[in-house]
Amino acid sequence: MAKKSLTAALEERRKNREQKSIEVLGEEFTLPSSMPASLAVRFIALEAEGTKEIQPSFIIEIGEEILGKEQWSRLMEIISFDEIEIVFEAIMTEIMGEALGEENGTEGEAQKSGDSN
Repeated sequence: MAKKSLTAALEERRKNREQKSIEVLGEEFTLPSSMPASLAVRFIALEAEGTKEIQPSFIIEIGEEILGKEQWSRLMEIISFDEIEIVFEAIMTEIMGEALGEENGTEGEAQKSGDSN
Protein backbone atom coordinates (compact mmCIF):
# COMPACT_ATOMS: atom_id res chain seq x y z
CA MET A 1 0.00 0.00 0.00
CA ALA A 2 1.31 3.43 -0.93
CA LYS A 3 1.72 5.95 1.84
CA LYS A 4 1.31 9.65 1.17
CA SER A 5 3.23 12.04 3.39
CA LEU A 6 1.86 15.50 4.04
CA THR A 7 4.92 16.59 5.99
CA ALA A 8 6.54 18.58 3.17
CA ALA A 9 3.30 20.37 2.26
CA LEU A 10 2.54 21.27 5.89
CA GLU A 11 6.10 22.38 6.58
CA GLU A 12 5.98 24.63 3.50
CA ARG A 13 2.71 26.16 4.65
CA ARG A 14 4.05 26.73 8.16
CA LYS A 15 7.28 28.24 6.84
CA ASN A 16 5.29 30.97 5.10
CA ARG A 17 3.30 31.96 8.18
CA GLU A 18 4.39 35.05 10.04
CA GLN A 19 4.70 35.28 13.80
CA LYS A 20 1.81 37.27 15.23
CA SER A 21 1.49 39.35 18.35
CA ILE A 22 -0.71 42.03 19.82
CA GLU A 23 0.10 44.88 22.15
CA VAL A 24 -2.28 45.57 25.02
CA LEU A 25 -1.63 48.56 27.27
CA GLY A 26 2.05 48.57 26.39
CA GLU A 27 2.59 44.82 26.87
CA GLU A 28 3.20 42.42 23.99
CA PHE A 29 1.47 39.07 23.74
CA THR A 30 2.63 36.39 21.30
CA LEU A 31 -0.10 34.65 19.30
CA PRO A 32 -0.09 31.45 17.27
CA SER A 33 0.43 32.08 13.57
CA SER A 34 -2.96 30.52 12.85
CA MET A 35 -5.98 29.12 14.65
CA PRO A 36 -5.14 25.84 16.40
CA ALA A 37 -7.19 23.03 14.85
CA SER A 38 -8.59 22.00 18.24
CA LEU A 39 -10.14 25.45 18.69
CA ALA A 40 -11.46 25.60 15.15
CA VAL A 41 -13.28 22.31 15.67
CA ARG A 42 -14.76 23.55 18.96
CA PHE A 43 -16.04 26.73 17.27
CA ILE A 44 -17.57 24.69 14.46
CA ALA A 45 -19.33 22.52 17.04
CA LEU A 46 -20.69 25.61 18.85
CA GLU A 47 -21.96 27.00 15.58
CA ALA A 48 -23.61 23.69 14.68
CA GLU A 49 -25.36 23.70 18.07
CA GLY A 50 -26.65 27.19 17.36
CA THR A 51 -24.88 28.64 20.38
CA LYS A 52 -25.07 32.43 20.27
CA GLU A 53 -23.17 33.27 23.45
CA ILE A 54 -19.87 31.87 24.59
CA GLN A 55 -19.69 30.92 28.27
CA PRO A 56 -17.00 32.60 30.40
CA SER A 57 -15.36 29.24 31.18
CA PHE A 58 -14.99 28.62 27.44
CA ILE A 59 -13.35 32.03 26.98
CA ILE A 60 -10.82 31.11 29.68
CA GLU A 61 -10.10 27.78 27.98
CA ILE A 62 -9.69 29.49 24.60
CA GLY A 63 -7.50 32.24 26.05
CA GLU A 64 -5.22 29.77 27.77
CA GLU A 65 -4.97 27.61 24.65
CA ILE A 66 -4.15 30.59 22.41
CA LEU A 67 -1.86 32.56 24.71
CA GLY A 68 -0.73 29.91 27.18
CA LYS A 69 -1.57 30.12 30.88
CA GLU A 70 1.20 32.58 31.75
CA GLN A 71 0.34 35.13 29.05
CA TRP A 72 -3.42 34.71 29.66
CA SER A 73 -2.97 35.37 33.39
CA ARG A 74 -0.83 38.42 32.65
CA LEU A 75 -3.46 39.74 30.23
CA MET A 76 -6.27 39.24 32.74
CA GLU A 77 -4.27 41.25 35.29
CA ILE A 78 -3.94 44.35 33.09
CA ILE A 79 -7.38 44.65 31.47
CA SER A 80 -10.72 45.39 33.05
CA PHE A 81 -13.96 43.47 32.74
CA ASP A 82 -15.43 45.82 30.14
CA GLU A 83 -12.31 45.44 27.96
CA ILE A 84 -12.39 41.64 27.68
CA GLU A 85 -14.66 41.58 24.63
CA ILE A 86 -12.55 44.12 22.70
CA VAL A 87 -9.28 42.32 23.45
CA PHE A 88 -10.72 38.86 22.80
CA GLU A 89 -12.18 39.95 19.46
CA ALA A 90 -8.85 41.49 18.44
CA ILE A 91 -7.01 38.27 19.31
CA MET A 92 -9.46 36.16 17.32
CA THR A 93 -9.33 38.54 14.35
CA GLU A 94 -5.54 38.43 14.37
CA ILE A 95 -5.21 34.63 14.45
CA MET A 96 -8.11 33.94 12.10
CA GLY A 97 -7.02 36.64 9.67
CA GLU A 98 -9.26 37.66 6.81
CA ALA A 99 -12.01 35.12 7.49
CA LEU A 100 -13.13 36.84 10.70
CA GLY A 101 -12.29 40.32 9.42
CA GLU A 102 -14.61 39.89 6.45
CA GLU A 103 -17.41 38.71 8.71
CA ASN A 104 -17.04 41.71 11.02
CA GLY A 105 -16.49 44.17 8.17
CA THR A 106 -14.72 47.45 8.77
CA GLU A 107 -15.73 47.58 12.44
CA GLY A 108 -13.52 44.57 13.22
CA GLU A 109 -10.62 46.13 11.35
CA ALA A 110 -11.03 49.44 13.20
CA GLN A 111 -10.94 47.65 16.54
CA LYS A 112 -7.91 45.65 15.47
CA SER A 113 -5.99 48.77 14.52
CA GLY A 114 -7.16 50.64 17.59
CA ASP A 115 -9.13 53.25 15.62
CA SER A 116 -12.51 54.44 16.80
CA ASN A 117 -15.39 55.71 14.71
